[in-house]
Amino acid sequence: MRHELYLARAGFAGLAAVSIVAVVAGAAIAGRAGAASAALGAGLVAANHGVAVLSTAWSRKLGIGVMAVGYSVFALRMLLVLAAFAGLQTLPWIHSALLAAAFCAALVATLSAECVSYVRGTYVPGWMRRQAPVSIGASR
Repeated sequence: MRHELYLARAGFAGLAAVSIVAVVAGAAIAGRAGAASAALGAGLVAANHGVAVLSTAWSRKLGIGVMAVGYSVFALRMLLVLAAFAGLQTLPWIHSALLAAAFCAALVATLSAECVSYVRGTYVPGWMRRQAPVSIGASR
């Protein structure tokens, strides 16, 4: 297994923090429906991110077959996210602005946390760093 699961942990930590803030803000703005809308927006990011990680993390090596699976799952994930947004818009209690704002904030937080963790190399567990050198681009 490569480092996707460890890198995802950093992303989910960022997602958790933003999700709490989004739900509280949604509740303050529009009550229970606002909190639920914000929770659904963050939940869509969490589900999408989880499937993204699992679509390639199963392989020990990154090869053409793994990339084909990853890109195929990407296309399917994007269709499902769009379908989820379309389906949620039909519900009368959904606050579209809160749903979209929570989704965007959660997505930015998740990807930012992963990028920072990747650049710092902190996503690689200590036992793996001692086992073999990890090349993340720049020399240290």
